[in-house]
Amino acid sequence: MQKKLSAGTSFGIKACIIAGISLALLIPAAMLSSVVRERQRLSLDVQEDIIKGAGGNPRIAGPYLIVPVDIIVNEIVDDIADGKVVKVYRDTIKRKEAVIFPRNLSINGKMLTEERSRGIYTAAVFNGAFDFNAVFDIQEEKIRKLFTENVDHIYFENSRLGIGISDPKIFKEVPTITMPDGTTLELIANLTSWGITNSALEAGVSVYQGQLELDFTMEIGGGGTISFLPIGLGTDVQLEADWPTPSFMGGNAPVLREINNEGFTAEWKQPRGTGKYPEYFVPGSQNLPHSYETSMGVEFFDSVGVYHKTERALKYALLFIVVPFAVILLFEVFSKKRIHPIQYIFVGIADIVFYALLLSLAEQMHFTLAYCVAAGGVIMLITFYTGAVLKNFKRGIILVPILAFLYGYLYSALQSQDYALLIGSVGMFVILAAVMIITRNIDWYSLGGKKSRDKAASLETVLFPEEITYTEEETGDTETNDSV
Repeated sequence: MQKKLSAGTSFGIKACIIAGISLALLIPAAMLSSVVRERQRLSLDVQEDIIKGAGGNPRIAGPYLIVPVDIIVNEIVDDIADGKVVKVYRDTIKRKEAVIFPRNLSINGKMLTEERSRGIYTAAVFNGAFDFNAVFDIQEEKIRKLFTENVDHIYFENSRLGIGISDPKIFKEVPTITMPDGTTLELIANLTSWGITNSALEAGVSVYQGQLELDFTMEIGGGGTISFLPIGLGTDVQLEADWPTPSFMGGNAPVLREINNEGFTAEWKQPRGTGKYPEYFVPGSQNLPHSYETSMGVEFFDSVGVYHKTERALKYALLFIVVPFAVILLFEVFSKKRIHPIQYIFVGIADIVFYALLLSLAEQMHFTLAYCVAAGGVIMLITFYTGAVLKNFKRGIILVPILAFLYGYLYSALQSQDYALLIGSVGMFVILAAVMIITRNIDWYSLGGKKSRDKAASLETVLFPEEITYTEEETGDTETNDSV
């Protein structure tokens, strides 16, 4: 004779099955997460192509001066004496270069951004005018001290003025600089830069000992990011753009920043003598700091982008599976209507489909509209299906405010980059507190018996303020509990 399971045992088995379904549904959620990452990689590849076409990610170092220097080197060379090859010491002249960085460097840039599209993907590009002010302190004695060998001659008249850049394409026209004496220099690309950047713009110039001050403006374009190397002994960089979600990058954080819906302004300051670049040095004689470690720059970052938001939303997948399951399970217990595990699976799949809808719709329209359409469709589907399964659409409608609260709570968390953790933890606390309060008087051990029906009436009065009646067919007599 088979042993009949108790009501409490049956409920426990059902709860375990539902828990297993919840965990199993995390598998398609994880698969969706990989789809999001794949789409994001494709988006980044397309964005990179768009940005390259606009000039790439500008990285600028300069201006600086390059001064040719002849030094006397005493070398061992081969010579012939008495018909024999002998080694002798002989002085030879070798050409070296000394680089002079500004004593003071100031950069002030204003940029206008736009979003360029290719298919369904977009990238932020910009064009801006940048005012440079550089003050050089040119001293022959400081140049001589750079070399251990004797200096034969310093060619100030054959110097070069250079600006290190990541790619010449960042300039839309040939940049020019007007010297204090009125001479106009036309900078030409030099792809064999000495290493501080990938390439450089250079022009020949004649300089003299003493102070040299340069003021010039350059039109620079690009996309994604822009950064400057603080090569001056003292460097001040100010940037302004109409992009509302910047991400400041590099080893130097801005000392002042202001961000609003209209854009941002930021200022970096490096007091004189606190930088990592020397005022004078010989290329190749010492290692300069890595460009990122010292750079001052900004990334035109979309902090609430489609893929970033969808990936964050998927972290809440288990919550969106468990809460509807818990509500439906309570409806099943207290309505005496059995719900098959397959029906729970359908509800869970609907919750997972929300993320697929969100991703696909957000690629085609604004994220907020896509979120409302996806959430609204899933809420209506689950509400209709639950009401049909329970043969009571009133109980299905109970899910509307619950699911609306969940999706509203998730949207708030996604919209806030800084307070997402706070919103998430408070929301989960509220949900847990609500479940504990609603189920505080349930006798879980006796679910299914006469006691459970008494408790059911108590719970029903919380959810449905109406008279609850059990028939004689269910209980052998009639029990009527007036609503509270």
